[in-house]
Amino acid sequence: MGPLLFRLTVQPLLNSLQSPLVAGFVDDLTVGDPEDVVDRDIAEVTSTGANLGLCLNVEKCEVDILNPVGRW
Repeated sequence: MGPLLFRLTVQPLLNSLQSPLVAGFVDDLTVGDPEDVVDRDIAEVTSTGANLGLCLNVEKCEVDILNPVGRW
């Protein structure tokens, strides 16, 4: 799939996510918000992506918690 076709395919998925921080570059995706919202967005990417013929490469995924509850 060419880069333009890929972006056109993925853009509606990115628009459907609930996180206020959604950034995509080529085939990389960043989402940010409270954990429960990010969790729902990851589930959405996984299920909708599968319907589009795409899969989330969990071996290359990373989770960063910048402000854990109760630690500040």
